[in-house]
Amino acid sequence: MTRLVMPELFECESVWMDVETQGALTTGMTVVDRYHVTGNLANTEVAMAVDRAGFLNLLCDCLRQYD
Repeated sequence: MTRLVMPELFECESVWMDVETQGALTTGMTVVDRYHVTGNLANTEVAMAVDRAGFLNLLCDCLRQYD
């Protein structure tokens, strides 16, 4: 939700992501192709970094409204 309000706080990357359903050891794990080795087209945006101070300021501002 925060990314919708202040997208500038996030550094995102377009990647291909899926949930492993056939693996013997990895069933249910989220698989992300960050290095584009599968050849699959990106199907999601993943936040790779966040402006921590900016996020905390936004959170505190929101909480102050309930004072």
